[in-house]
Amino acid sequence: MMVNRRGEGLSLNFIIVAILALITLIVIALFFTGGITKLFGTEKEISRVSLDPQIRSLAETTCNFHCTNQNENAYNNPSFPKDLVEAGFTGCEQLLRKPFSSCRVEKSCQKADPASAVTGCVGTTEASCVGVQGCAWK
Repeated sequence: MMVNRRGEGLSLNFIIVAILALITLIVIALFFTGGITKLFGTEKEISRVSLDPQIRSLAETTCNFHCTNQNENAYNNPSFPKDLVEAGFTGCEQLLRKPFSSCRVEKSCQKADPASAVTGCVGTTEASCVGVQGCAWK
């Protein structure tokens, strides 16, 4: 007697192995394209921890320079190295944790020439300072 084998198709073992192979290929593709870090959102955390202190120190010095020179545009839009940008720092306000408004330098009446013997510059107003010879509002 001959058995009818029309229902024969792919074996269950073959289907399971094919599914596992497909999952493995997807994981490998995500790993090489950076999709895994985007998927889990750990990229920013890792870069914050591994930020080189020398790079941060140099950026802080640059930000303080922009603050002292009252350069608001450069303070708000510095050209940070890639490491700082990846760590989430987009401006000096975030890096130094102080707004540009706190960068204002208070002027006072001082000797125009530090070597001069002029007295009476300290403690005067701007109008009085300009009137005293040898003093300058700085």
